[in-house]
Amino acid sequence: MIQVNSIVIPRRFVAICSEWYSGVDCMLYAVASTGGLTTGTTCTISVFKDSEDRERRWYLDLWCKLSCDISYARSAAIESLKSANDRYFNLEDCTDSEVKERFDDWAGASASYDVLSEFEGWVDNSVIPRLSESYGL
Repeated sequence: MIQVNSIVIPRRFVAICSEWYSGVDCMLYAVASTGGLTTGTTCTISVFKDSEDRERRWYLDLWCKLSCDISYARSAAIESLKSANDRYFNLEDCTDSEVKERFDDWAGASASYDVLSEFEGWVDNSVIPRLSESYGL
């Protein structure tokens, strides 16, 4: 059985969280600020409070919430990429430094989207199914 709080998030995913969290109530913020995802000490979800497998259910729930937050961040990255794409391909009357700046914006948005997509795939296709199977949930 997979131990609660035992999954290590790869550094490239932790790093991207600090760029895309939307506030302190976001799971990306939890990952960015702690370097991982753990249950903590106080479960605020009443449905889990009296359950024998409370810690496991809570841990799985945190990963599911992280998945949702990654999805929102990936959607925001798509919008950022579209905006950078529009700026990059509209280069009339741009100086060389403006072209470079626009390319850097586009390249950064593209890289963020790629890492967020990989992170989402790892959580949705590896972590959550493994936890669900391991915990029998």
